[in-house]
Amino acid sequence: MDEDYDVIVLGTGLKECILSGLLSVNGKKVLHMDKNPYYGGESASITPLEKFYEKFGKDTQNIRIWKRLEC
Repeated sequence: MDEDYDVIVLGTGLKECILSGLLSVNGKKVLHMDKNPYYGGESASITPLEKFYEKFGKDTQNIRIWKRLEC
């Protein structure tokens, strides 16, 4: 892995994504990182149903409820 970058952007919120994109388009070599396991920072949309499934998804009764609630 090449470890020479012009810029390191920490975070994947809206501002960081725009900054990273603009720098990249202008020829900068950008390393874009986030501490979260998902992309989007505060802008990410994780619904309460996703959190419910994550917590109770292994229980078969809860899976049936989840499947009924899915759109």
